[in-house]
Amino acid sequence: MKFTMTHVFEVDRETFERWLNDPELLAMAKAIPNLACRDLVSYREDGRLRIWVFRNVAIGEIPAAARALVKSGMLTWNEESTWDPDAHAFTWRIVPEHFAHLLDAHGTWSLHDQGVRTRRVIDGDLRVKVPLVGRLVEEFIVGRVKQSFEAEADLQRRFYASKRAGA
Repeated sequence: MKFTMTHVFEVDRETFERWLNDPELLAMAKAIPNLACRDLVSYREDGRLRIWVFRNVAIGEIPAAARALVKSGMLTWNEESTWDPDAHAFTWRIVPEHFAHLLDAHGTWSLHDQGVRTRRVIDGDLRVKVPLVGRLVEEFIVGRVKQSFEAEADLQRRFYASKRAGA
């Protein structure tokens, strides 16, 4: 299931990029709904690319159709994100700790300069490879992913506003 989201931030792209994964912003991200945990596991640089791996643990209700197979402790995954500063874009991939062979989730988010603002466009593709119920599970997961991205955007807006106020 493909999805696209757009967010506009009241900060120029250069500043937005400078604050990518700022420790204060990462601490704020722990308040994103649907996530019990979002921890930085690793960071490395590969030439001009910057690569982050975050471990995530989801919370929330599991759909009735999935409860027989999926328990709350199984809602864990790593998010592998690669930043390309020349393209002003991330590529991301989700690597589940359970049922990895049944889920394929990846995408990009790109930053577009709008003068004193930055427009972020998130494009994702999430596939659940389970006959009959895969599409329902995709809709559920994409709904939660969108909620999390919206909450993250709100946190980022507060972060940038606090930085501007303190400047």
